[in-house]
Amino acid sequence: MTAFRWNLILIVCVCAMSLGCDEVESRQVDGGTDTDTDSDTDTDTDSDTDTDTDSDTDSDTDSDTDSDTDTDTDTDGDIWGNLTIEGGGPATAAQVTATSTTSYISYGPVSSDSSGDYIITGLPADTYDLCASQDVYAGEVYGVVVAESASVEQDIDLTEMTADAPYIYLYPEQGQNVSVTLSPNPVTSIVASDPAYGTGWNVWAEPTGLIDGTYDYLFYESTVIWNFQETEGWVVNGTEIFDWFDDNLPLMGLNADEVQDFSDYWSVNLPSASCYNVFPQPVPVIDQNMGISITPTPDSMLRIWLMVEGSSTCGVLATPGPVTFNRTGFTVVEWGMVINWNTF
Repeated sequence: MTAFRWNLILIVCVCAMSLGCDEVESRQVDGGTDTDTDSDTDTDTDSDTDTDTDSDTDSDTDSDTDSDTDTDTDTDGDIWGNLTIEGGGPATAAQVTATSTTSYISYGPVSSDSSGDYIITGLPADTYDLCASQDVYAGEVYGVVVAESASVEQDIDLTEMTADAPYIYLYPEQGQNVSVTLSPNPVTSIVASDPAYGTGWNVWAEPTGLIDGTYDYLFYESTVIWNFQETEGWVVNGTEIFDWFDDNLPLMGLNADEVQDFSDYWSVNLPSASCYNVFPQPVPVIDQNMGISITPTPDSMLRIWLMVEGSSTCGVLATPGPVTFNRTGFTVVEWGMVINWNTF
C-alpha cells in the first residue's frame, strides 16, 4: 500500500472521530456516495376515528293486537211442544223430562203451563227420550234428535199408565186348542192386542210354542191400578241394565227365547236413566190388575211383571227372595213390565 493511501485512511478516521460515528448510520465509501437509509418516518397508523354505528333506531313493534272477540258460541238447543191427555184437554202442570240416550243425563223436569205448553232449554246436540206424566197419565217419545242451536217441536199425548207388552207363551204337551181369557180390573182395560183379542183368544198351540201356525206368543197392553210393591227390588246401573236382564231373567224362570223377546222389545222401548229400580210384583198384585183364565188348565204357570222406576242415583233396596219355577206338563209363561213414567 502506498504512503498516499495510508495517509488518506488516517485522515478519514480522524475526521470520523471528530464528527461522531453514532450520527452516521451507514457510509458507503466505495465511490464516495453518501446513501443515508434512515427510515425513521413517523408511520403512526392509529386511526382513532370514532366509528360509533349505534343508530339508536327505536324498532318497538308492540302494536296492540288483542283479538278477543268474546263471541257467544252457545250451541245448545231446545225441545218444545204441547201436551194433551187422550180423550181430554191439555195436560196442565204435567212434568216433562228429556234424557240423553248416550250419557243418560236428564234435563228437567219442567212443568207445562195452563195450555199444556212446555219447553226444555239448554240441550247439547244429542238424541233424547222424552217422558211426560201427570198423575196416572203418561206419554213418551223416543229418539228426538237435537242439533246445535236447534229448536225442535215435539207434541206428546198422555194416556193412562199401562202394563207394557205382556207376552203370553203357551207350551202344551201336544198340539191342541187353547182358550185364553183376560179379566181386567173394573177400572182398567185392554188397550192393544195381537192377535186381536176381541172377547178372548181361541187358538191352536203346539208344544214348540207356535200359535195358529204364525205367532210365538199372545201380546196385549192394559191400563193399570197403582197397587205395586216398591219395597223389595234390585238397583241396576243404567249402562248395565240389559246385561242384568240377560243374567237375571233366567233365574226368574224365563228360557232363552223368552229372554231374547224381552230384550228385543225393551231395547227400543225402555226410557233412559242413570239408574233403575226394578220391583218384581207378586202374583196377587198382577191378578188385581189383570186376571187370566186358561182352558185347559195349565200344569205350571209363571207370571212375571216388573215395575221399573228411573233414578239419577243408585240407592239400596231390600233384595227379593229367589223364584222357583219348574216347567212341567202344559206350561204357560207370561212376562210384562210397568214403567213408572213419573220417575223419568
